[in-house]
Amino acid sequence: MGFWSGRLALAFGALAVLGTAGCMQERPAINRVQPNYLDKNDFIPVEYTALTTTGQRPEQVSARLLAREPVFYTQTTLIAKPTHGGFTGLTQYTQADKVRWEVTENFLIARQAWEYIHGAPIGQQGIGNNPQHTGDVIAAYRIESHFDIRRDYNSTTGEELNVIGENTSDRPWYQRPTCASTGRRI
Repeated sequence: MGFWSGRLALAFGALAVLGTAGCMQERPAINRVQPNYLDKNDFIPVEYTALTTTGQRPEQVSARLLAREPVFYTQTTLIAKPTHGGFTGLTQYTQADKVRWEVTENFLIARQAWEYIHGAPIGQQGIGNNPQHTGDVIAAYRIESHFDIRRDYNSTTGEELNVIGENTSDRPWYQRPTCASTGRRI
């Protein structure tokens, strides 16, 4: 009887293990990515593609390539200005300006992008469309970090974990697709 009861206990133990294995589920991901991050493809899609696919560094990107970046419009609004300035109202607006964005290791910079002379050659100082890195600075914002959003992993085995985080070490800063900014103008 001891022989059969031992086998029976072993069979029930195996069934219990198989029954609990079927109920196991993947744990939900824990997201540790800071909110309000910026995607570089929204600001510099042409340059970012060149940096990630051709292996170029930011200083190697040509002015002609930078001139293909999209142009954005910006306007500054001053609120709660003093009412004794001769004008009524509490707000004041600047003229709309065309800008192209430049992403550096420490700053997100808005540079003037309008034409001095319509149809002039691109990339020459003072005429034509201003490529991204030569226009006057309209605004600058400090960048806190550049990162990839991905699952954390065990550095020994490479096994992915259930924690989604900011990876700042696997690629150079200019190849990471997202960055975090304070949002305050410098």
